[in-house]
Amino acid sequence: MLRPIEAALTITTEDAIAPSLSELDGPFRTALRAAEERANDILDECVAPMVVKLDLQLRGRELKSPADIDALLDELRDRLKAQLADNSFIRLL
Repeated sequence: MLRPIEAALTITTEDAIAPSLSELDGPFRTALRAAEERANDILDECVAPMVVKLDLQLRGRELKSPADIDALLDELRDRLKAQLADNSFIRLL
């Protein structure tokens, strides 16, 4: 399961004797994020019947008041409970 994370490398050229940390950081973060997703996929394959993947689709959502927060939490609670079955767990995407 952890092999994808172990293999996440930053590729540099032979000319890059001493690349800056910023040159290494961006590609490594991208490779690590992809490796983490692959490791989670491998884990899910091992316990497939028990995993419910759920994308909460919260990106870009705006909350302007405590009432908005309460409404969002109520919605999330209802969505999560509807997906949760016996002997399963939810992986949030």
